[in-house]
Amino acid sequence: KHPQSDHPKAMMYKVLAEIVEERGEITRGEQTATVGGRVRSGEAKKAVAKAIASGVNELDSMGLVDLKTGEIKSKKRKGTKEKSPAELVLKELKTYQGKIKKALNEIDSCTREIRDLQVGNSAELVNALEGYRLVLPDHMAEALERGGRPVSAVDVEEMNQWLEDEKEWLTSVETDIRDAKRRINLRKP
Repeated sequence: KHPQSDHPKAMMYKVLAEIVEERGEITRGEQTATVGGRVRSGEAKKAVAKAIASGVNELDSMGLVDLKTGEIKSKKRKGTKEKSPAELVLKELKTYQGKIKKALNEIDSCTREIRDLQVGNSAELVNALEGYRLVLPDHMAEALERGGRPVSAVDVEEMNQWLEDEKEWLTSVETDIRDAKRRINLRKP
């Protein structure tokens, strides 16, 4: 019973209030340091760097502060070269190949689970997934053949167009896989 009322809804409110109550903890830490002045001698610079080292050890592990000189380093990488359009399209092709492998694995597991769980009204979906299962290896073979070319022999525009068409097709495959997973999750106990 609720301590203030005998009404059944009062008890329901108390139970709901206990269920809904949220608890959380926040830990926040801040540190501020202000340093002024100019150090000109090398030995004095080393002494100052050593004195503040305990506060900046964490920054040193990130590679931003040199503890010996106290110098703050830039995060910019030196010597990174830009990739050519052919290299970028080949990288995108590798990503596409990975998506095909993932789709093949997911199709196998989804069709197996749909059959094991006897998910109703899924015959058409299973047939579509099995059809994709038969066609995906051909798409993978073509992607591997295209990816095996030397960078100099890659026709970037043609490869981009092919990838665009393939991605559009693979999107429909991934949509059916998501639908199968949704149906499986609804059926699981």
